[in-house]
Amino acid sequence: MIRATGLGSGLDIDGLVSGLVAAEGDPARERLLRDEGTITSEISAFSQMNSSLLSLKLASDALNSASAFTTQKVSSSAWSEVLPTLSGEAAVGSYSLSVTTLASAQTLATASTFASVDTVISTGTLSISLGTPVYTNPTDTTYASFSAASGVAAVDVVIDSTNNTLGGLRDAINAADAGVNASVVKDGAEYRLLIASAETGLSNSISISVANDEDLDSTDTLGLSAFAFDGTTNSLTQTRGATDAAFAVNGLALTSSTNSVSSVLDGIDLELKKTTDAVTIDVTYDDTTIADNVADFVSAYNEVVSTIGSLTSFDAATGIAGDLQGESIPRSALASIRDTVTAQVTGLSGSLDRLNDVGILIQDDGSLELTRSTLTGLLSTNRDDVKELFGGDRTSVVTTDGFSGGLSALLDNYAGTSGLIASKTESLDGRIEAIEDARERLETRLTDLEDRYYRQFNAMDALIARLNSTGDFLLAQLDSMPAANRDKK
Repeated sequence: MIRATGLGSGLDIDGLVSGLVAAEGDPARERLLRDEGTITSEISAFSQMNSSLLSLKLASDALNSASAFTTQKVSSSAWSEVLPTLSGEAAVGSYSLSVTTLASAQTLATASTFASVDTVISTGTLSISLGTPVYTNPTDTTYASFSAASGVAAVDVVIDSTNNTLGGLRDAINAADAGVNASVVKDGAEYRLLIASAETGLSNSISISVANDEDLDSTDTLGLSAFAFDGTTNSLTQTRGATDAAFAVNGLALTSSTNSVSSVLDGIDLELKKTTDAVTIDVTYDDTTIADNVADFVSAYNEVVSTIGSLTSFDAATGIAGDLQGESIPRSALASIRDTVTAQVTGLSGSLDRLNDVGILIQDDGSLELTRSTLTGLLSTNRDDVKELFGGDRTSVVTTDGFSGGLSALLDNYAGTSGLIASKTESLDGRIEAIEDARERLETRLTDLEDRYYRQFNAMDALIARLNSTGDFLLAQLDSMPAANRDKK
């Protein structure tokens, strides 16, 4: 649309059109913006309410689990000697544990030293096996016999011209994945090769035999045979023998191939760290943590009460209302939750059927308060009934929901992806989209209105220009008439 210049009329046509369009559009824009702000505040408020309800559901569900009131803790009288951890449900009680021997991995070393890591050695094949040895005598470090581990094949390590150095042998052994680790250590000015079992335990002892030694003798102590240790050729020196851990639980003697023991006590893993005469392992119920979880539920409930109260409040003195004041969903949710909290839980076989039975008391302002001493006392004397109150009875043919199950079902009606709040929010989102559509229609209408105004003012400006032109012509004609004629007028 061509904008009018106002040359014909002398008017500020742009200013006039802008003012007229603004007078039409600004109130509508402000109304849409105001409506959008109100709806956005409602969406935010419902999101805040939904978050508090989900937190309450999470805290309630934590009291509905099978282990909620049988949470355990384990302690050691000497953590630096025996480190226990819970791996499942353990039998509550005390255990006396002594450790005679720790499990260790075997280490073999070359008897002779080498000038450097790059010292050339003989070629051939090392065959490495893991298994259980029988020593010549209890104080000896050589094998009388060796039984390879069942189902574990020997691993051949080929030493040829590409790797026939001390360092090359080390790298070839490590690359073979034979259950051993090789390293070169400096001994004074020279070097030795160490070969150690990757795992502890007597059954992970090492046997190394040699074949195809370059010097044509695989049983002497020369060439590649210098790295043999199999009971026939014992060129390597055992610097540390493989041992099983030897320990006793309540006097019962036991062994383990590792210092990490997980199959002796149900639900308890033991890490043997030092030899020791007697360490006491105690397994008890962790009533402090249990009471903390109940306290978390009470706090989550109080947060719901506070949040909904704030969102639905109205201050008569200031006239300020909460974003959800007048909405039915928050009032309905809070009333239903309060009814559930104060109601009797039916269908239970125990003696406890209300939250106030376990020290959860409702206050004058509608909040809850936990008397921890009441709860912890009942955990000591009546744990099963406390557990049933919250978690229901799942041991019988017909299962019964406890308090937590009932509250969780109620909260699902309001919170989450398919609750009333989600439906309400979806409706509010639709209204936001409708406002966006209305805003687009308004801007289109105002653009059309602006074009119409400009057309009208253009026509007026052109008309005035023509009138001015005609007037100027007539004045010019009058000015050109003889003076006598003009005087006769």
